[in-house]
Amino acid sequence: DETFIDIEGPALRIFDVRNLGEPANGQLVATPEPFEVEARKIGQVFGLAYDDGIRDGIQSGTPNLYGSATSLLGVRIVTPDEDADGRPERQSKGGPGSSFMEGQFGDDLGGGPGSIYKIDGLTGEVTLFANIDTNSGAGIGNITFDKSHRQFYASDLDNGLIYSFDIDG
Repeated sequence: DETFIDIEGPALRIFDVRNLGEPANGQLVATPEPFEVEARKIGQVFGLAYDDGIRDGIQSGTPNLYGSATSLLGVRIVTPDEDADGRPERQSKGGPGSSFMEGQFGDDLGGGPGSIYKIDGLTGEVTLFANIDTNSGAGIGNITFDKSHRQFYASDLDNGLIYSFDIDG
């Protein structure tokens, strides 16, 4: 199998549909170019949540977006290149010398299987928000934001627990 995650390709696309021109009824809509975040930054994403957009105690009107890295859509495992083609070898099971494929969990920002990333709603900057260090590879399932208490809840697919994080991660 020679199929790999395109680490420069988008793992997340956000389309601006604020100006549909009419109520949505299944019509084609011309939208501006989408905002994209590469797989090398955030890995394969499943859960998404917006915060309340409050910055320094003031409502900005623009929330931040949070994405959870996951293997829910398939775990990609590799071992070092054995056939001298310049690419690691895909594996169906882990074993000695195995690692997660680049782009599975967002390696560029220091993430791993338990990572949640923050995409700043004003600047588009992507940062590592939180990390569940005990996750061995299943990743995070869904994430939600509790506006009343300004905290997040994220499901850990590795052990089934639900973790809470304050607004600072």
